[in-house]
Amino acid sequence: MPKLAILTYHYIRTLENILQRRILGPLRESFEDQVRYIKKQFPVISPSDIDAFFNDKNKFAQGTYVLFTFDDGLAEHVNYVSPFLESEGVEALFFINTDILENLPVVPQILHYAFALYPAQKVFALLEKLLAEFGREGELPIEFHGEIIRNISLVKRFFREQLDHELAKKILLFFYQQTLGKDFQGLFSEIFLTRDDIPALLSAGHQIGGHTRSHIFLGRPTPQGLLKKEIVDSLQKLSAISQTQIRHFSFPYGRPGGGEVDRVLKQEGVDFSYTTEVSLNSPSADLFRLARRSVYEKDTIDEIRAFLSGNHKD
Repeated sequence: MPKLAILTYHYIRTLENILQRRILGPLRESFEDQVRYIKKQFPVISPSDIDAFFNDKNKFAQGTYVLFTFDDGLAEHVNYVSPFLESEGVEALFFINTDILENLPVVPQILHYAFALYPAQKVFALLEKLLAEFGREGELPIEFHGEIIRNISLVKRFFREQLDHELAKKILLFFYQQTLGKDFQGLFSEIFLTRDDIPALLSAGHQIGGHTRSHIFLGRPTPQGLLKKEIVDSLQKLSAISQTQIRHFSFPYGRPGGGEVDRVLKQEGVDFSYTTEVSLNSPSADLFRLARRSVYEKDTIDEIRAFLSGNHKD
């Protein structure tokens, strides 16, 4: 039986970019080695092959097939990843948050770059101050004697899935405007792609997919009005820009929503949605719970090979 292994990447870094030196993600050299190794050892499919993999059981022989995906609409996806993949004859899926197309940074990148470019204690202090200004004094989950890495993780989780999403957006946008946006001119364009970049992705043979408007965590109950704004409006915007039906959707943070989220996605013409459950997909997989393996900075080719060979550890 054929299997589909879906890999997902976020940041692809270069140490020449001082803004990315403390951002977590594979270096370009490692990424290139991974792509070239995978191409030699496994058949790589394009997004246009996905329908046939799940619907034409006679087209794909036994073995593992690989699909590359990229989340968050980052600048390096257009400036570096797409040209490199094109030179290797690889077509991929790019999932884009649409707030960035309106020059609005989204929650994960604000926090990632904040902790990459400032001392953690400074970030904690500023966030505590902003929370107090919004009537949430004392809620930042900092452990007084905790390790810095653990406290950073707790803060990210707090803004991701514990604080009301609209409030989290508002606080972090204030934070961005008062810090990153002032101290690092042009940072936004260093982080995110623009709406003018989308035609370039499409012309290179890639496809785009939805990733909500502002990278909302869908693994908790979400009001209907917010689902419309985050999913429906976002998909329609991408469709208008690309002049294509958006058939793919990646759950932010990899956590799927419930039945109402699935209903909204199907209503908007989405046929495939992607999680970050670490597994290989069979042709009979749930098309709204497709598994993907995230590739991180410390992942080696041996670990990726083990996953693709079905010998991975969850």
